[in-house]
Amino acid sequence: DRWYQRRVRGSIYTPFILMEAAIDRIGDVLVFDGTSWDGVKWNDKEFQTQFSDTPVLIKNIGKALDSSLTSEYLFSLITAETIHVYTGQKYLEMGREAFVQSFLSGTPGLNLLEGLRPPKNDTLFFVPRFFSENWFYGSPGPETEFICSTINCYTRNHTDPAGVGTWMLLIHGTKEWTLTAPRFKGSLYSPETRLWYDPVFPHEETKARLPFCEKVPSSSVVQQAGDIIWVPPGWTHRVKTLAAAIGCSSFYLHPFSAPESAAAYIASASYGLPEAYAAHKSVTEDGSTVERSRVNYSVQGRKPHYESLLETWQNTEEVAKEYSKKLQQAEDKLKRWRDHQNREAHVFPENDQ
Repeated sequence: DRWYQRRVRGSIYTPFILMEAAIDRIGDVLVFDGTSWDGVKWNDKEFQTQFSDTPVLIKNIGKALDSSLTSEYLFSLITAETIHVYTGQKYLEMGREAFVQSFLSGTPGLNLLEGLRPPKNDTLFFVPRFFSENWFYGSPGPETEFICSTINCYTRNHTDPAGVGTWMLLIHGTKEWTLTAPRFKGSLYSPETRLWYDPVFPHEETKARLPFCEKVPSSSVVQQAGDIIWVPPGWTHRVKTLAAAIGCSSFYLHPFSAPESAAAYIASASYGLPEAYAAHKSVTEDGSTVERSRVNYSVQGRKPHYESLLETWQNTEEVAKEYSKKLQQAEDKLKRWRDHQNREAHVFPENDQ
């Protein structure tokens, strides 16, 4: 078991103690009780030392929305008059009032994708201490975005762009997450079709090119209001909203998950994955397209961020050494892949299966 074999990088806990502290283990996901687990007091270094490559669900770390959901409360959260939503596997522009009414009336399959910040005076939205040093936005700080989705909203299988991890806190509603380890990416993504295999929206050609796609082991967990989930870099995941959900989320980068981020970033390049989501534009109701501001920080400036991590933590020799080793391994694999690609398109060398 990797938890007993894993080398502890200066943590105050051993893997065995972590296993004992978990209230459940669902496949690859460790589940903790946020009301009693000491790990909620950890800083970013301590958390990433243990969980840079392990998904975690922490129950009851936050508070659920007590009062009934009202249009006034939603209007206080959504400040833009025109917003972008994802529905029916496409992006649409929608008025704020129309979205709020749709949310309250239970219209299925609407997901707000606007990059809005939660209100600072609303204490239900917060960044846990162990995610407060987030380098994704260029300099370390507690960043987060407001998320809002109606029942049956579904996000297909994907990995997040540019080697980032993801965390999400819910204050209202329920989501189901299905996660798959990075080592199975080659069984779920087809470079030929440039599509992920997804059981809800199967693509026949993609499925035909991925003979083991239905046999890949995955871990499914249910996140409820007050819970937070951590998805490490490189993990494939799909998400279904079981009950209209509100919360906050953020992509996440940190020096102590730099090896995993580097591996995920270069593996994505070797598989031909896009650096951001496939749809980079919003589709208006009349069929025209408009640029989405969300993409601006999803794709630009990623390499300088990694460099700044190493520069800032240059005295942390172990992190820099481990990062460099992982980076070199990934670059060597990418070189072998490209050399082989010149002879046989989209087929890995035998020793890289």
